[in-house]
Amino acid sequence: MLGISGLSRLRAQPEESGLFIGQLALYGVEKDCDSTVYSHDIGRIRDVDPDVGEPTTDFGGGAASGYWSIRSEQRNRSVLRTGMAALAEIGRFCPARLRPVIGRQQRGARRMVTLSILQDPSIKSWLGGVEPAWTLLDRASAEALHRPPSPTAGPIRLASDLIFEELQQSSVARNALILLREAAEGPGLKMTATGNLARSVVAQMCEHFMWPGFDKAHAFEFNKIINEPDFLPLLFVRRVAQASKLLHRYRSHLRVTPAGRRMAEEPDRRVLQAVLFQVALWHLDLGYFGLGPHRGWPQCDAGIVLWSLSIAANTWQPRERLTRLCTIPNNGLLENIWDSASHAMEARILRPLHWFGLLEHREAEIAGSRFEKRQLYRKTALFDRFLSFDVTLEGADRLRH
Repeated sequence: MLGISGLSRLRAQPEESGLFIGQLALYGVEKDCDSTVYSHDIGRIRDVDPDVGEPTTDFGGGAASGYWSIRSEQRNRSVLRTGMAALAEIGRFCPARLRPVIGRQQRGARRMVTLSILQDPSIKSWLGGVEPAWTLLDRASAEALHRPPSPTAGPIRLASDLIFEELQQSSVARNALILLREAAEGPGLKMTATGNLARSVVAQMCEHFMWPGFDKAHAFEFNKIINEPDFLPLLFVRRVAQASKLLHRYRSHLRVTPAGRRMAEEPDRRVLQAVLFQVALWHLDLGYFGLGPHRGWPQCDAGIVLWSLSIAANTWQPRERLTRLCTIPNNGLLENIWDSASHAMEARILRPLHWFGLLEHREAEIAGSRFEKRQLYRKTALFDRFLSFDVTLEGADRLRH
């Protein structure tokens, strides 16, 4: 028998019980199927707890604990499950509520832009002589990088074995652990009717959270009463953790789920950064946290951008240059007289990567400007520790790094 805890709730409807095709994609498992991937084994859901979404399942092929995706043959529905010491292949069998908000743009981006776009005079002018890093990739690798990370195959791998000291380098993971533990106490964290955390909870989290570039005294100088949308670190961490199904709302409180409770402790804690990162980059619209034009761009090309950063951000680089080195341009970028593309890149990629501990950030003075400063970024050691790629360069052998 295989016990699986719910990353999203499976409603106990009799017509949805029955035969399923399952794929068990594991980073590490217990019991008798270590380092094995079961593909297209037959499983049958015997029973489901409607409150916590924990099905008891027969799985022909062996007992294991893992993140499991199941797809109904008859209804073609996907239900994502989470378990012990493994990471879901979230993007492939993603439930409707976790499908990317930017899905339409993402599907379009999978048709790899040909190099001919770089010959467009307006695009060439925007690039300013910079040749994008992704032009080094062969076509197959470039197309594969548009798929979400997989724990067992594909060109993008997320480390699932980060130790506690490494997790502390990620502001998102570090503060998510705080939020999970607080939500596990008593009835949970009080929420408002609009779905935000109550002001008393926000005040409490302000004392506990540490966030890069956030000065509590300065931020709240003119606000004595703080709502959750006013405190971006808490809003971001709570939304990502909730989208990852580590937290859920129960009546008027935010409570930790069974998966979230395990994720706060060893050994499951080692995969926390990977779960939060994959949901944030591939299943949330990060434009919500940084308003601006070019909806979905460049997040729709997240895999391409991440690989390009892996070779372009070894030294301090201004956001404008990283935007041109790492993104796939389109004509919509040229509709504004100001450099809106660099602001979108910073809001939806560079700044979130900084929050995840993968990029360093600093500001530099601009000669002749009193207020504006140059925004510079470079990789941290955690970037290459956490992200690895298996790609082929045009006319070269396969490159792993």
